[in-house]
This record gives sequence, C-alpha cells and structure tokens, in this order.
Amino acid sequence: MKILKDPRLYVVITCLTLIWSINQYLRTTEQIIGLQLELERIEAQKDSLREELFINKIDVGRYELTIDHLKEYDPKAYKEFDRFLSHETE
Repeated sequence: MKILKDPRLYVVITCLTLIWSINQYLRTTEQIIGLQLELERIEAQKDSLREELFINKIDVGRYELTIDHLKEYDPKAYKEFDRFLSHETE
C-alpha cells in the first residue's frame, strides 16, 4: 500500500476532480445561456402575438359597433346579415 502514501496520487486525483468540476460548470453554463436565449425568443414571440391580438380585438369591436348600428338603423338589413352569417358561412 505504498501507492496510497504517495502525494502524487492525491495531486492527480485533485487535478482530475478539478477538471471534471470545471467541465460540469461550463456545460451547465452553456445550457443556461441556451435556455436564456430560448426564453428571450419566446418572450419576443409572445409580445408579437399580444400586439396582433390587440389589433384583432380592436377590429372585432369595430365590427360589433357597426352591427349594433345596423341593427338600429336598418333592421331588415341586419336580419339579412344575421341570417347570412348564421347559415351561409358555415
């Protein structure tokens, strides 16, 4: 058991452990950076979709106001519109 008393063994084990630890740290850091980039991409896409949804909600609101106005101004045209929307566009 002379090898266990040799300090070079402990130096080699320490160096190998240190190299392994640094490798694990670098690998984890790369994964974190990749996840951060993915998160930024998803957040940008979410913001873009939110803007598109806002624009579409404004358009839908305009159509609803127009239909309400049509209902009051020309009930016959509104009934024809409603019939067409309910039966002809499916």
